[in-house]
Amino acid sequence: MVLSTKVRFNVSLKKLHLLSRVMNMTSKNWTIPNMLSIVRLFFLVPILLHLAAGHRTAAVLWMLGGALTDSLDGLIARRFNQCSDLGRILDPLMDKITVVTVVIYMIISPGYFFPLWYAVFMILRELMLLLGGLWVMHRRSRVPESNRAGKNSAFANGLTVILFVLNWQPYAWIALIGALILTFISTAGYIRNCLSTLSAETEKKAGI
Repeated sequence: MVLSTKVRFNVSLKKLHLLSRVMNMTSKNWTIPNMLSIVRLFFLVPILLHLAAGHRTAAVLWMLGGALTDSLDGLIARRFNQCSDLGRILDPLMDKITVVTVVIYMIISPGYFFPLWYAVFMILRELMLLLGGLWVMHRRSRVPESNRAGKNSAFANGLTVILFVLNWQPYAWIALIGALILTFISTAGYIRNCLSTLSAETEKKAGI
């Protein structure tokens, strides 16, 4: 009887400990910056509706509003020490989803002149970065952070998309060339980091 009571007590303690860990993780991740990142995803609805209605300027204003929340969540996270692994995932992910969705819309809709080859290049690159990021997380048990080259590339690609939405030529093509150069630079740096991680893992296994 006493043993049974003790077992039930230990099980209850384990459940309470697990519950406290889950609540602690939730409280750390449920921050204002992370909520702003999630809200940014819903900006896609008015963006696509305005694009479908031919209201290009209105669509761009919503895109700029999303960019404003992007800057705001980073500022709040740094100012109030609310940086988290979830935030490091959500912030760039929401940006990529927005940009890629708008690009796909321009490709399948008449009246837009976004180059198909660059759209394919962007999508394949984002898939590569996603798989590479998952691999680094698995190897290092931490979320890789965006570097300056990656942020510059993201800004240039976002600007390129906006200029193509507005059909501001030749500025859109000039921005695309700049974005292409910055994207190659950031991709090269990302590949170098992955190779560095692989090399470190190999040396660790070899006992060097």
